[in-house]
Amino acid sequence: MKTYSFNGWLFLDKPEGLSSNKVLQTIRKLYGYPKGGFVGTLDPLASGFLPIAIGKATKAIKYLENCQKEYEFRVDWSKKTSTGDSEGRTIKKSDLFPLETKIRSSLKTIQDLRTQTPPNYSAIKVNGKRAYKLAREGISFKIPERQIKIYDLTMINTNQSNLTDFYVKCSSGTYIRSLAESIADECNAICHVTKLRRTGFGKLDKKLISLDSLLTLMHIDNLKKELKPIDYIFDKEIKIEIDYNDVKLLLNGVKIPIKRSLLDNINAKDSKTGKIFIASYKRDFLAIGKLVKNEFYPKEVFDLSE
Repeated sequence: MKTYSFNGWLFLDKPEGLSSNKVLQTIRKLYGYPKGGFVGTLDPLASGFLPIAIGKATKAIKYLENCQKEYEFRVDWSKKTSTGDSEGRTIKKSDLFPLETKIRSSLKTIQDLRTQTPPNYSAIKVNGKRAYKLAREGISFKIPERQIKIYDLTMINTNQSNLTDFYVKCSSGTYIRSLAESIADECNAICHVTKLRRTGFGKLDKKLISLDSLLTLMHIDNLKKELKPIDYIFDKEIKIEIDYNDVKLLLNGVKIPIKRSLLDNINAKDSKTGKIFIASYKRDFLAIGKLVKNEFYPKEVFDLSE
């Protein structure tokens, strides 16, 4: 029986109602159960951009973990819930909704936030256990503040008196439910998130494939075509084509010299700061590493010929 080796990225439009892990396992089954992983967990309530690594691409996940994210989210000003979204129990109700002018002025203050306390109903581990599990068990605990950065925060519309839509571009690790509650606090109001969609992930292509569309691609060649190459996430970085003899050295973790002719387009400052570079040999080999002067030091090596 012929076996297939898949290595690459899927940029999936995760549907509402499914956990990120459930989506991952569905895709792994579709591709014949290769190794797999995803970057940036989306709750079942949330939809949108979920980068999924297949096969050897899982070794490159860490290079996406700190990317900026973009979201669109909707808040309901009529109540506050235990989870910060529509899945939690109601803690408080209100029929006083902030004026549009108040909301807009609050965003200027919120955009200057530099720290945030993640919600108790989050996937953060506390003493080795997920925070949301501790919260459901009624166990008291504290999650420390973390550094965040808000690059852009805009009110999209207020079509109804108790609903408002927002757009945010933020650093990795920013919790939108906590952000929404911070907006409400600044407006002397309460709210919870009723809709959340991730619309952007770093500088990656925003053209996504839906899970339903992927499931219709039963032919193995069509499934393979949907995979982006492992080095796709580095499309803005310098890529260096190396000789076959260098492949053997890199496979053993040995640094290699880079020919002067290949360095002509590389900024000298970049090579001194330890910027990430890509060394490749045809389609059979890929290495992620750092360039120091005229030598390439491998950090991750991928033998794609296997």
